[in-house]
Amino acid sequence: LWVRGTFSSVGRITTESFEQADAAIADIFENTDSPLVISPPIKTIAQGNADQVNVIITNQQQEDTKFVAKVTSLDSEILCVFGDTKKDTSLAYTLPSGKQAKFGLIAEVKPNAKLNKLLGCNVEVTGLIGDNSEQLSVKVGKENGLF
Repeated sequence: LWVRGTFSSVGRITTESFEQADAAIADIFENTDSPLVISPPIKTIAQGNADQVNVIITNQQQEDTKFVAKVTSLDSEILCVFGDTKKDTSLAYTLPSGKQAKFGLIAEVKPNAKLNKLLGCNVEVTGLIGDNSEQLSVKVGKENGLF
């Protein structure tokens, strides 16, 4: 019982530490002048699991502009959808000049994905002037156990 309690406490502390580090890194990537940001741009996801990152669109134009994002899975071993629709196309956002829209991009690694393989999701946004596409890179990881 003591061993179980000790190791579960250590696992919880380790998980919380990694979550705090991921949040700090995400803050760095989100503070940018780019019209399209995926934050974080690289993620490790275990086989058969899914995780979410942020897609941030900034209207750098002088007038209100309508934006729609589309995501493409770059490999058959990954499924990429937006959190706001659970589909490959986001909701439409009309943004005033200088404002941002922030929504989730969900990447699901299929159970048969090869360990350590690099997979990707390509996000393209209509309505942006300049660089209108970014990629999320996903490394296939292994489910973390206690031992």
